[in-house]
Amino acid sequence: SLAILDPELLATLPQHIAAFSSMDALVHAVESFLSRNSSSLSDFFNLKAIELLSQYIRPFCAEPSNVEAAGNMLIGSMFAGLGISNTGTGNAHALGRALGGDYDMAHGLACSIIFPYVLKFNAMAQPKKYVQIAKAMGLSVKGFSEKEVGNKVVEEMFALLHELNIPIKLSKVNVMKDSFSHLVAVAINNVKPNPRRTTEADLLSLLEEAY
Repeated sequence: SLAILDPELLATLPQHIAAFSSMDALVHAVESFLSRNSSSLSDFFNLKAIELLSQYIRPFCAEPSNVEAAGNMLIGSMFAGLGISNTGTGNAHALGRALGGDYDMAHGLACSIIFPYVLKFNAMAQPKKYVQIAKAMGLSVKGFSEKEVGNKVVEEMFALLHELNIPIKLSKVNVMKDSFSHLVAVAINNVKPNPRRTTEADLLSLLEEAY
């Protein structure tokens, strides 16, 4: 019935949890924006979410008691939540949920590790939307092709994970290759909203690239 967004509640949040949760909100916004179920309404919420989350994620994770940053992260997270409630999520969440189930891994961490690889995989499906994502993130797009802008978005996500001290390889969080087949079998049931058609072989390739 009621949701209260109180930035002061986040002041004592451990920094690694702040990083995982912040990235999960950003993944929500981007995956919802790229979803095949997206609409002009969900796009409106998601682009604003991407703008707010991209602008405030670094200062918030650096100091969760920063009230301005925390407040804007909460609003961005809420907008992203409004997005995914109407569109669902994509491959990063499909694999993230499977990883969380098999390895008892924090959801935000699981989605974050796989996210840049999924972004790279999906770029050819929604090149114009990647330009919109880049603009919302404050990246320069002038003089670059749509493909180059897509690459810049992927590179920015890798850079962001590095700054937030989030691993970019599954091998760094003790994921075992012999679990890949089960992870794929679970994840394949949740890929329908993803903008690029995804097979079990595609999911396996994403896991191997992220390993």
